Amino acid sequence: MFTGNGKLMGSEIPNTPDKVLMVDAVGENTLKKEIAVKEDDPSFWYVRVTQLDNPIAWSSPVWYD
Repeated sequence: MFTGNGKLMGSEIPNTPDKVLMVDAVGENTLKKEIAVKEDDPSFWYVRVTQLDNPIAWSSPVWYD
């Protein structure tokens, strides 16, 4: 599951410099680590999860307008 400021992926929410992105992902194998990014401008965010053996999954975005 992926949320932005408590709203589910696919949501469009007001822009804020305090973007709280929560990810709950489970894979069949070990997952690679992701990085944290700070963004003050309106933007959209999605999650791409990659296992160590390279299968990839991604979410729908959350839009900060």
